[in-house]
Amino acid sequence: MTDEPHQRFTVSTTSYLRNLSREDLFAETLAVHYQDPPRKTETGTSISLRFPMLILAFYLEEQQAVAEKVAGILEKHWDGDAGTDELAALRKEVEDLRAQGERQSSTITIHHQNFDEIYERACRETGEFAEWVRSITNPQAEQR
Repeated sequence: MTDEPHQRFTVSTTSYLRNLSREDLFAETLAVHYQDPPRKTETGTSISLRFPMLILAFYLEEQQAVAEKVAGILEKHWDGDAGTDELAALRKEVEDLRAQGERQSSTITIHHQNFDEIYERACRETGEFAEWVRSITNPQAEQR
């Protein structure tokens, strides 16, 4: 065992066959391999089988780069708890923003209703304030 943290997902060649075209048969076959981390047991350490989990197609450009990226993504997100707190925080933020938008929309609706009532009252009354309200307000409700 090394001092390096265990990586479940690694990239290396494999002997598994792919599409079996002549060109494919002789090409290097890359795969993303999986292996559980070693576990301490009552009798020592249990080391899991390492096996190819994802075999890359011969036709894929930049196979090594793609395989490394896939292995990195899987390594980062494999454990269900990894990123769960971050995801929960993002979901809460989305819900908070949605609620805030609904409150703002509701507030705007209430303001429109109040302003409509003020305008209607100004249309029924006379005086300097009523005249001022009428002068600054569009008479069409949908335009206010």
